[in-house]
Amino acid sequence: MRGVVSLAAALAIPVYVSEGVPFPQRNLILFITFIVILTTLIVQGLTLPYFIRKLDTPYMHDTMPDEEAHEFIRKNLNDHTLSFLRSNYQDQARYTSAVEQNHSPS
Repeated sequence: MRGVVSLAAALAIPVYVSEGVPFPQRNLILFITFIVILTTLIVQGLTLPYFIRKLDTPYMHDTMPDEEAHEFIRKNLNDHTLSFLRSNYQDQARYTSAVEQNHSPS
């Protein structure tokens, strides 16, 4: 699907313009479009595995269980939210019980 829009745009160039004169350089535009599409497909296809290896992404068995990850994310979001509220809305919040009920001091 890559390059479909470019190819469609290049193929949409009319063969002849008014007075039956051929469109100037239409064949060159089509050729360049094909070359660019093929080059990007080949270059990206050949270099993608190299870059993935270089990123050194963790293996799936190195991740934590879903429940533990959800709890970790929830706690961090809660801590950051409370920190943001305290620093930006201290006068309005006045540490109401609704704000403090889910926070355990660390």
